Amino acid sequence: GVLGISCGIISGQDEPPKSPPAKAGEKGEKKAEEEQEWTGSVDDEALAEDAPIVVSNPAEWKALWEKWKFAEKLPELDFSKKVAVVQTTRASKIKLQISLEKETGVLSVRSMSTRDLRPGFRYVIATFPREGIKSVEASE
Repeated sequence: GVLGISCGIISGQDEPPKSPPAKAGEKGEKKAEEEQEWTGSVDDEALAEDAPIVVSNPAEWKALWEKWKFAEKLPELDFSKKVAVVQTTRASKIKLQISLEKETGVLSVRSMSTRDLRPGFRYVIATFPREGIKSVEASE
C-alpha cells in the first residue's frame, strides 16, 4: 500500500473570514494558510516510516533535516510562532489539505497522493502560524 503520513498545522485568526473559503469543509472550518513549503524526494523509503506529523521545536526540526540529508542549509524557524507539518508518500505526487476548526482549535490534516508507487518517497513540509491550534487530527 501507499506509505503516507498525513500531518497538518494551521493557524486560526481572531476575526472570522470576510467570505467563505473556496474549499471550506464543515461549518467553522477554514483552509490553513501555509507560510513556507519544501517538497522533494528521498531515495531511502525506510526514512519515511517514523517521520513526524508535526514538528514543533528546533530539536525535532534539526533531527528531521539531518536524517533526510537535505543539501540545503537548515532553515531557521521561530517555533514559538510557527509549526511545521510533514507528509510523505511513495506515490509520485502529494498534496496537503489542511483546515482549522476555529471553535475547537483542531487542525485537520489530510493528504492526497497519486496511486502510482515509486522507489523512495516524496515529501511535503509546510509551516503554519501556531496561533489558534490546540490539537491536530491527521488522516491518510
